[in-house]
Amino acid sequence: MDVVYRCCCGPNVHKDSVTACVLWAEASGQNRQEKRKFATFHLMELSDWLRQCGVTNAVMESTGVYWKPVWHVLEGHFELLLANAQHVKAIPGKKTDRRDAGWLAELLQHGLLRSSFVPPEPIRSLRDLTRYRVNLAQECNRIANRIHPAVANCRPRALAMASRCSCSRAKEPELMRDSGIAMLFSGQGRCRPESLNSLMRMQPAAEHVFDDIGAPTGHQLSIRLGALISPHILRRSELLSLFTRDEMAILIYGISVATCRHLQSNGWRPQALVGQSFGEIPALVCSGVCSVSEGAAIVQARSISLSLFGAGGCMAVLETGVGHAQRTILQAGSKRVVIAAESSTSETVISGDRSGVLKVVDHAVPAGIVPKYLKTAAALHNPALTIQVADLFHRQIAHLPWQSATIPIFSPALGRFYEPDDCTNWKR
Repeated sequence: MDVVYRCCCGPNVHKDSVTACVLWAEASGQNRQEKRKFATFHLMELSDWLRQCGVTNAVMESTGVYWKPVWHVLEGHFELLLANAQHVKAIPGKKTDRRDAGWLAELLQHGLLRSSFVPPEPIRSLRDLTRYRVNLAQECNRIANRIHPAVANCRPRALAMASRCSCSRAKEPELMRDSGIAMLFSGQGRCRPESLNSLMRMQPAAEHVFDDIGAPTGHQLSIRLGALISPHILRRSELLSLFTRDEMAILIYGISVATCRHLQSNGWRPQALVGQSFGEIPALVCSGVCSVSEGAAIVQARSISLSLFGAGGCMAVLETGVGHAQRTILQAGSKRVVIAAESSTSETVISGDRSGVLKVVDHAVPAGIVPKYLKTAAALHNPALTIQVADLFHRQIAHLPWQSATIPIFSPALGRFYEPDDCTNWKR
């Protein structure tokens, strides 16, 4: 066979060592070879030896990543070729682990190997950088996915959204994704009894908040609220049986505000507050629009309005997306049932009169949609059924003073951040 390269080398690269075989084509037509073994931390000795031997070309197999440091050392001194390992195996011949280096050198000598593409050094560096960036973004998502289940039972949930991390919820605004930390005040149905155990860790913030709540809500409720943060009460969850539904709303409101105040007292500064449904009230308070006692008065006005005009409604959660839930409502023919909220891409809240919601659920179950009824007698977020509730509620809070928000508030119901007129519209 024709000799293409008179003096070449085929380094066989392993994790801890490199076996190099230099092959010379003699004038007599015979080949002369010499082998040496180098440790991977003595690669400069390999380069010096190859130059002494007069090597012009070298070939390596692209197995794993072990070839990369050898390539970096030899690049610029020799004409290098990176061979595909599958291509080398496909060439007929006696290829064994012991004589890999010699076999590679012999194939290179006769020009039987095709070179794989290896981009220039600047492109390789840029590719490593961009791949590392992708890995960091994926790691951010993995960490966020581990955090969310841990805080899912808390109220409110503190969501850490790192800059430039991809968000799992497409509806989160750009400002929140790029700004650092936001606090989510979730709806009333997200409260869990175990959140009471954190009250003792939030003193004195919880004590101050509950003292401010007690004044407008009555003496008996003030006593029960104070008992929740007393160090002498061991079974706080048993106290919940003493709270009515309206008093539970006050309690949830107090826990939300106390949590935010406790975090702020420890140097935590949110760039945005998110109020989901009922959670908009503590979000307004923590943003400085109104005081703690005024927020408690708003909660009471909401409860009174719902008790007078909100009866007969029903709400349920369908474990499916908004599109599928909307089609189910149309198939059921329930005109007074609407989409109240999108909890996630796989959870949709519907609201309407009780008979209409029951019809939707009856159509959802055969379609494989799992329903879950919410513990409420009001059709919240349903404009057709809450007009009277809204009118009475606005009349009760019209006398309350309002201040400018010091922290941006995002409303999922509005689908945007609060504007200055939005706080005034609460009283209209």
